[in-house]
Amino acid sequence: MHSSSQLSFLTENEYFGNKSIQNVRKIINLLNVSKALVVTGKDSYITSGAEHYLKKELINCDCIFVNDFEVNPKYEDMSRIGRTLKDSSFDIIIAIGGGSVIDFAKCLNVYICTINNTGMDGITDKSLLDTSYLPMIAIPTTAGTGSEATHFAVAYIMGRKVSIAHQGLKPSYVILDPRFTYNLPKYITACSCFDALCQAIESFWSIGATAESQKFASEAIQIIKINAFQAINGQSPLARNNLLLGAFLAGKAINISKTTAPHALSYPLTSHFGIPHGHAVAMTLGIFFDLNEAPDISLNSSASLTLKEHKNRMLHLRSLLEFNEESSVQEQWKKFLSECGLNDKPSSNFSGLVPDDLLCNINIERLSNHPVKHTNDILENIYKNLLEIN
Repeated sequence: MHSSSQLSFLTENEYFGNKSIQNVRKIINLLNVSKALVVTGKDSYITSGAEHYLKKELINCDCIFVNDFEVNPKYEDMSRIGRTLKDSSFDIIIAIGGGSVIDFAKCLNVYICTINNTGMDGITDKSLLDTSYLPMIAIPTTAGTGSEATHFAVAYIMGRKVSIAHQGLKPSYVILDPRFTYNLPKYITACSCFDALCQAIESFWSIGATAESQKFASEAIQIIKINAFQAINGQSPLARNNLLLGAFLAGKAINISKTTAPHALSYPLTSHFGIPHGHAVAMTLGIFFDLNEAPDISLNSSASLTLKEHKNRMLHLRSLLEFNEESSVQEQWKKFLSECGLNDKPSSNFSGLVPDDLLCNINIERLSNHPVKHTNDILENIYKNLLEIN
């Protein structure tokens, strides 16, 4: 299922394997928890089998459950639910679900712990973030977002993606019980898988990459690439186990380096058109890989690496992905996407849309982390070609 070197990345507060959910009771006893806020998905909590197992671990704990919020966490839901919870006294937050659930739990943590008497909170006013937060147990039911391994979260305010970052938001405990991913539909498995793979690739080439993050990213790329096809198409439990571990390692990588241009361009595709995040990122990854390898590239001025170092990174990534040097990565990436059941372009017709609207909502922080400079014209053409806009 996995090698000892892969498991060596786990800390004493990170549990991996079937039945690892049983560590919840141990954590609750260790922290003397009497009241927990449990954030779950609306349907996934039941369909994943998590409800059946988790309720056994929470028998002696007073719990308030929250699941009344949309995918791609909206601030309106955070503030609505947060207002009802801010006066409660919780000892811990347990988040069990996909990336949206874990992000929502992080944002509730921010709201509850930072809301002041003027009604401002740390989501809308970053100056309020510097405080202490409730400990969190993160239990992913998808293998992809890596949110269980990071100190940041995503919120959408009036359709605009906002990142919230604070070291106190990194979950105190992580439980990776692969059984909860076994019932995922093929498409969701594919979207989650490619979100994680893109994270790992972007982490490796990013300006913020370190030796440690590249080690996590390298492991993640190899694990995910080898297991993706079987996990998605064959629904192999062994492959899904490995996919969950690979996704976690990708999360550890971006927790250090953060993501880059493919993620930056993906957010408007998700918020405007409802394209699932992992699929949206995968649509541009191959394009940016080829742009990163173009002979006339110019490195981002804030990149602390030489052109030779950047090119070596790209060569190493080709090797990790097992892509040959005779053809473009974009073509090989497109073929790999197709084998795993994903299109390289949206299936809907967006001919009436204006790329300028999308450009205005690109995540500048993630874009600035990209190693290669790209003009607005290049980014606009990517959107135009992707959406087939004349």
